[in-house]
Amino acid sequence: MNLKEEELAGKHLVAVSLDADFQGKHYEVSIPIERALDPRNEIILAYEQNGTDIETMHGYPVRLICPGYIAVRSAKWVSKLIINDEEADSAP
Repeated sequence: MNLKEEELAGKHLVAVSLDADFQGKHYEVSIPIERALDPRNEIILAYEQNGTDIETMHGYPVRLICPGYIAVRSAKWVSKLIINDEEADSAP
């Protein structure tokens, strides 16, 4: 699906983690899509650290890195990304 820039205005990038709570609900965090797409913010999906696969404790297979946000926004164990009208409801 190709979305135009004007269709993204006001939306949120939601990262869904493989990590789940005791009821099985997967942890989700979100940031405004404008921040995610702005190259000055250096938002990245990391799968390697220093040339090797990122370690499990640091988020293997993929970790969302969000400089400028509290660390909890840098979601570990990312399984999928969603563009949504609303913020993630499990975000602090």
